[in-house]
Amino acid sequence: MPQTAEIAIRSVEQGLVPDRLVRLGIRRLLKARLAELHGGAAGPAADLAREFVRAMRSAELAPS
Repeated sequence: MPQTAEIAIRSVEQGLVPDRLVRLGIRRLLKARLAELHGGAAGPAADLAREFVRAMRSAELAPS
């Protein structure tokens, strides 16, 4: 992870970033992720969806 991303995450976790900016950042990340999933060919997007479902099925229900 790039150093700037680590600094940003640490700042958010310490409560140094206003909630409004955190929500804006989350929305931007989600929008980019959706564009990644829907913007390309159907095959790779379906592969990502299958991998996600597989990972969720094998994940702990409430990890500690």
